[in-house]
Amino acid sequence: MNEIKNSDSLLLQKFKPENVKYLGRGSSQKDKTIAIILAKDNRRKDLTEVIGIKELYDCLMCKYDVEDSETQYWVVNGLEKEKIEFCLENSVFVMQFQYGIQRNSVVSRQLNKAKKVKEGDKVLLFNENRYYAYGTFIKCEIESTKEKTLAEQVDNKTKNENGEIITYTDAPCYFEDLTDTNGFDGKFGQRLSIDSWENSNTDGLSIPGIMENIDFIQDTILKLKDDTFYKLVKNTLSGEIKNIMELEKIKELTELLEYKSQIILQGPPGTGKTYTAKDIAEVMIFEDLTPDKKLQKKKLEESNQFKLVQFHPSYSYEDFVRGITSEVGNSAVPEFVTKNKIFCEFATIAYKNFIDSQNHLTELSFGNHESSPSTKTELKKFVLIIDEINRANLPSVLGELIYALEYRGDTVESMYEIKGEGRTIIVPPNLYVIGTMNTADRSVGHIDYAIKRRFAFKNVLPNEDVITNEKAKELFKLVSILFEKDYLAPDFNKEDVQIGHSYFIVKDENELKLKIQYEIAPLLNEYVKDGLLMENAKVYIKTKIMNFVV
Repeated sequence: MNEIKNSDSLLLQKFKPENVKYLGRGSSQKDKTIAIILAKDNRRKDLTEVIGIKELYDCLMCKYDVEDSETQYWVVNGLEKEKIEFCLENSVFVMQFQYGIQRNSVVSRQLNKAKKVKEGDKVLLFNENRYYAYGTFIKCEIESTKEKTLAEQVDNKTKNENGEIITYTDAPCYFEDLTDTNGFDGKFGQRLSIDSWENSNTDGLSIPGIMENIDFIQDTILKLKDDTFYKLVKNTLSGEIKNIMELEKIKELTELLEYKSQIILQGPPGTGKTYTAKDIAEVMIFEDLTPDKKLQKKKLEESNQFKLVQFHPSYSYEDFVRGITSEVGNSAVPEFVTKNKIFCEFATIAYKNFIDSQNHLTELSFGNHESSPSTKTELKKFVLIIDEINRANLPSVLGELIYALEYRGDTVESMYEIKGEGRTIIVPPNLYVIGTMNTADRSVGHIDYAIKRRFAFKNVLPNEDVITNEKAKELFKLVSILFEKDYLAPDFNKEDVQIGHSYFIVKDENELKLKIQYEIAPLLNEYVKDGLLMENAKVYIKTKIMNFVV
């Protein structure tokens, strides 16, 4: 170390000589540098002429990350149907399937990856774009009678004897060799033990949108970057996620919300804007999507991270942000006090979480690495849904929030002062706002450009694909004709007024009859009365819609 120029005592204090024992476990540059250091005695050149200070620093001052105590996530390729069934029945994964088509180097690579599997790691069983189960790796308790090298076995220099259980010297502890009693007739290979396969499905489950264009994967075992994909497949196998494409659509909207902080879902009536807003809120807060909407409602309401408010024409700043209310104390004399309303109350909770989480990070950055798990504050996301956001006079209701929504974390002055707290209001970065807007309602207030600039607008349009009843789908198509140019008033767009799919989602045809009589036909006639549909639509509604044969 003293031979290297420009190195001072502080660098030398960080020298980690134990790193040299990790050759082959780090990045290629680190391994190369260690190899040079270990070979120095056989080199004529000085070490400083072969490697530079940058490489040496990276190699010897930066600790190797060789022991990963966190759970890792894997996908294992099961291939043949009968062997998948064997794996499911016996709580194992057999690493034998592809050896017949893989070169020796490929086999070695698969076993080298498998060496990194730890007890407690999570795994998905997969084959040909279908998923069969998920489980947890456990340590194999069977002791081997002999150790062999992988090269000897691959090259057929040694063969197993009947009943022989071996451990390969380059892959110890977790693998049992295949014997003549385990269903594989002593053929070459090893198996990884699983505690139990959960939600196993012998036919496999195809997940739309995932690896659809890949016909064949040669790898026996694949490591996942994190738990995202594992959770996605696990929740699908367990039935928690019914529609994977719906989740992907919601994730696109959550990404938009995280980028802009506030969005408005706009569309005609019946397209599921509020329904979609709640889905977004659940994915933001829980990173999950519950198919049972009653359970979803319970989860959101029991969380302190969710609020829903509906605007109406008489809604005011004093109802939403902050205002003066009358209270009667022990003296029975009314007292007027300033109070935070739904938005400021919610923003205060979110801001406290934001500050607490930042303080924890600040403590760690200044060397206080003994904050216990009980004192660690996780940064959470808080979601406020404003239903029918455009039915109120927004500039009047929002007031100074128009500025605060864009400049998160900055203070703004309210017209009302709270005793002991002052006039300031802060909207924290972890508070997200979702508005819903009915584009067919002409009676609602106008959204000015200052407010539009602060929201991202996303269309939520009628979707025929979610209608499962065939007669209801037939009716949906008939109603859609009303919103073509022959019936639609020229100053309206179809996308703004066509009634949505929720009017056609029914359990049976009796319910569809009721929908026609009390919801669909009355709304269409109201459209004619309000000028959204032309007068000639009346005859079509009467003959085609009201007389629709269910």
